[in-house]
Amino acid sequence: TIHGVSVRYSVTDQLPQGTNASAHWLGGHCLIRVRPGAVTSLILAHELGHCLDAGHSRRFGQAGCVWRDYACDPAEGYADTYARLYFERFGFRLDVLRWPGQPEASEQPPLPDEVFPEMVRELQSRLAAQH
Repeated sequence: TIHGVSVRYSVTDQLPQGTNASAHWLGGHCLIRVRPGAVTSLILAHELGHCLDAGHSRRFGQAGCVWRDYACDPAEGYADTYARLYFERFGFRLDVLRWPGQPEASEQPPLPDEVFPEMVRELQSRLAAQH
């Protein structure tokens, strides 16, 4: 359970062509499916962002366009921004995402309401400065 949401992971090739991961609500939990070889903190955090969205993306507009064209969709922009905030804090770590087989982490991923459209440009600048 992450921020009150039951999250389950599945590694599978059974995803649409061109898709590395997806998040869907099934029977009271959010199922994150990911292709073998695509298990990265950025991809998993993006999908977790979808699980935690709960309407947060409605206020996002097209703020995510700064990341990539696909993120102009408010839900994708929110998830991309959530993933980048996660990456800024935890880098490549999977334990904070509660990935199976990882040691238990004491830290929590970002809260859903920590991601908002006005932060996108600032977060983009901070991440660019790290590289």
